[in-house]
Amino acid sequence: MILDGEIVAYNENDIPDFQTLQHFGEHPDVPLVYHVFDLLYLNGHDTTTLPNIQRKELLKEALIENDFIKYCDHVEKNGIDFFDAAKENNLEGIIAKRADSIYNSGRRTAEWLKIKHHNTEEVIIAGFTEPRGSRKNLVR
Repeated sequence: MILDGEIVAYNENDIPDFQTLQHFGEHPDVPLVYHVFDLLYLNGHDTTTLPNIQRKELLKEALIENDFIKYCDHVEKNGIDFFDAAKENNLEGIIAKRADSIYNSGRRTAEWLKIKHHNTEEVIIAGFTEPRGSRKNLVR
């Protein structure tokens, strides 16, 4: 089988953390888990033209999970509630795919979205220095 998924590193609080993954070489004892969310090929058959929901069902049956490989289940409906739960748990975001979509290799489409949660604040930083004579167009 050929799978599609994402490798996730877990920080000291057992929360998925992209920064921890980026610095994995500095901390090789950090647990990595391959979260599998799609199936592209199974038992000699291309599955990319099957609807996403059908690929997920085949994947669920075929995948053998362990501590390092996990099936990433899908949530039907209630996407906003699911995203809110991801934000409340300080997760990076969610992946949204249309249930009837085929697999599009190598390009992003509106049928497959990565919806990120950014825990940031927008601020404006301003500063001023006294002119030293080099600013000829600045009027006091």
